[in-house]
Amino acid sequence: MAQLDFSTALRMNPLVSLSALGASLVWLLSLFCGDQWLKQLGAALIAHPVFKWLLALAVAANWFYLWLYLPR
Repeated sequence: MAQLDFSTALRMNPLVSLSALGASLVWLLSLFCGDQWLKQLGAALIAHPVFKWLLALAVAANWFYLWLYLPR
């Protein structure tokens, strides 16, 4: 599992898939809209502690998913 095979990770791990999709979306939006909105979004996300809890919940849900569905 520790072979750093990104294509397998995209297929088996939903958090990797969502992260890749999110990174692509942020890159496209910054390309077309400029970097100012990205700075404002980053400041807004850091200011609210809810974002940290949602991120921790997503990581925990991902680990639970992998624990249940990863081939043994």
